[in-house]
Amino acid sequence: MCFNNYEPRTIEGGKVGAKGFRLYLGNTITVIFIMEFACKVIAQGFIFGENSYIDDAWNKLDFIVVVTGYVYYKFLLLTSS
Repeated sequence: MCFNNYEPRTIEGGKVGAKGFRLYLGNTITVIFIMEFACKVIAQGFIFGENSYIDDAWNKLDFIVVVTGYVYYKFLLLTSS
């Protein structure tokens, strides 16, 4: 991934760790996928209906990404305490 060696800097010139940046980026992307999932499920329905969320192959992939991100986030919360 292109962010592997990226080290952003703060305004004061101090370093922000690359690990922290990747964690922030991963969490942001997960939240975006969750919001997309919620909007589509509200609009289309999850399983039942003519054009339900699960009928589309891309939505199945999105669902796997959302579930994986959620499980990973919960794992981080459990191991950090």
